[in-house]
Amino acid sequence: MPFLFIFDTMRSGYSNNMFLQDSTLVGNGKTTNKYQLCMKNDEVRLTNTKSSIIEGEIYEVTESKLKSVDVMEGIGAGGGKRKVSECDSDSGSEEIEESYKVVRKETQIQKDDGTTIEAFIYITSLDGAVGWETITSGNIITSIPPDGDTPSDGDNDDDDDDDDDEGGQAPNYRDTAADSNLPTSVTGVADMMQMMENQK
Repeated sequence: MPFLFIFDTMRSGYSNNMFLQDSTLVGNGKTTNKYQLCMKNDEVRLTNTKSSIIEGEIYEVTESKLKSVDVMEGIGAGGGKRKVSECDSDSGSEEIEESYKVVRKETQIQKDDGTTIEAFIYITSLDGAVGWETITSGNIITSIPPDGDTPSDGDNDDDDDDDDDEGGQAPNYRDTAADSNLPTSVTGVADMMQMMENQK
């Protein structure tokens, strides 16, 4: 069975991990080549730009599961499209459409024990897209904490009613899928995957 390297909100601890619950978690791993991990709202993408080593998890999946994740990640003729609400000073908001192309390719992943395996990853072309933030650490956890967690920046578990005196709390990127228009890796994924499972 093929291996799949997961670097986004399908990792353990995130809500989208439910789609991999019938797959086998091999363990943690990291890419041997550098890529660019990008984030916009709760959507996370990987590009071919050489930025940092990417950390994630390795799963052993079936061919049918791989094809399901292909659809979820937006693979198809011409890639995928999404509509984004942008602020407009006159009308309040305006929907613009961004296009991207996604491909699945094999790359070398180093496991915790130092050995390497070939695993599939999803690479996105974000040419012309705006507003994407690079996660320079190469690890989604540093920017989007797992469900139920909060970012740990030295200020530990003290939840006294002070909302972080200095500069307020770090942005909470969790549980915002219902308010967004992202069709691929967050919004509508549960319904889409359930429908695909029912069609088998």
